[in-house]
Amino acid sequence: MLWLTYFLLSIPYVLPDEFALVQYSSYVKNLLLGLEEKPDTNRFLFVNVAWDKVMVPKPDPDIPEHVIGEEPITDRQKLVAFLKILDKNPNYAFIVLDIYFKGSTPHDEELVKLLNKIPRVLVSYHRDENDKPDYPDLKIKPISLSDIEKVNEGKCLKFKLLHNDSLKTTPLLMYEHINKQAFSKWGNFHFLDGQPILNSFILDYRIRNFHYVNQKYPKIHLGEWLQFAYKIPLQLEMSSSEVEAAFAEALSEDSLAKPAQEDTLLIEVASDKDSSANESPTSDTSSAALSEIDWEALEKAAAEENPQEDNTEYDLAALDSAFVYPLLKDRIIFVGDFEDKDIHETIYGDTPGPIILLDAFLALENGDNALTVSFILFLLLSYWLITFLVLRYNSVQGAWLQKLLRRKQANFFESMTIYILYFGIISVVSFFLFNIHVGVLALAFYMFSFEWLRKFLLRRFGNRKAPAN
Repeated sequence: MLWLTYFLLSIPYVLPDEFALVQYSSYVKNLLLGLEEKPDTNRFLFVNVAWDKVMVPKPDPDIPEHVIGEEPITDRQKLVAFLKILDKNPNYAFIVLDIYFKGSTPHDEELVKLLNKIPRVLVSYHRDENDKPDYPDLKIKPISLSDIEKVNEGKCLKFKLLHNDSLKTTPLLMYEHINKQAFSKWGNFHFLDGQPILNSFILDYRIRNFHYVNQKYPKIHLGEWLQFAYKIPLQLEMSSSEVEAAFAEALSEDSLAKPAQEDTLLIEVASDKDSSANESPTSDTSSAALSEIDWEALEKAAAEENPQEDNTEYDLAALDSAFVYPLLKDRIIFVGDFEDKDIHETIYGDTPGPIILLDAFLALENGDNALTVSFILFLLLSYWLITFLVLRYNSVQGAWLQKLLRRKQANFFESMTIYILYFGIISVVSFFLFNIHVGVLALAFYMFSFEWLRKFLLRRFGNRKAPAN
């Protein structure tokens, strides 16, 4: 039965009945009882790029030299500006860019140069529909697989560390770099620094979307933050010093400890009061048609507009180091889409992809997928008890349940219900003690089959008398 358990724990999906058990036991442990240990709020920084987009030409998939329109991608000029900050003083602990680098922009050469230069960095890639690696269009060296497994109608429950026997995922490579421990594989068994582990395991979400939205951990919006980092003039209702003070206060430990009332921008941009004050009341005659000269001017401006161009100049000489580097110091930085497209359904609701990757990394640090001696002994004791009942009483019922039901034999549904209840209790206890959920339905069916086969063999061969001499 241990081998069946290992197989069930190793596969990248779970049976439908297990999803509800995992969900509700997690709610009880983490939300109701509050037994989870939250990671240090000063260890991580989330950089949201969901709203930093530019339009680039969209080539025809069948005829690449033909352009069929435009598509939005992450503004790479802003990424270059951010990476220049890291290159100047790499005081961070680690950085992951969970961004899919497809298409081309005028800033790609500088972006690739920086990504291949700065230390302790990983850039995401994914697999295509044929399960083959779909690498970035840019020649980036420090890349890692960031695929997220989906089960049970698109829900993310398990995470797989190694795909196709050779493709290491982002959390695994992070763990190897940060903790200086090596991953190895021998046949169907996997090891982390010599410790047997599960390649696929159920995630215990220590950081959830709730913590991101309510600013339990520091987060910034890249474009907005760069404005203040490079001291780019803005039309604000408050002075630059007041803005920086408000920004620093929002990221302070005291503020992070308090739940935010709503997930809003930290900076309020001033409205154009002068123009609104000079507006006259709307009337039938106040909106005259544009002249031909006006139309020509508008068309010329639209034609000259290039969505890839950004007139903003990010000059390192103007960088406010006192504002920037204390925020980055010794933090693990995740850059990605936290609010728009890269959202996945989990047992706690919608969760950004970068946070799921971080939770998988935290699971490795906590040993959630480690096959320890104590865990194996717990399983052996639990399985020995259920096997003893079957062998001793010819049924899983046991003496007390036989008295309760007033018969020695249970039907199929009664036996399966008892087995499911028993293995469900084992799974919950295992989760509370070792953070590992054990399969329920498959083990219950296995034990029922074992019980049925034993009874069949006893009926067939057990009543035969020894031949007379």
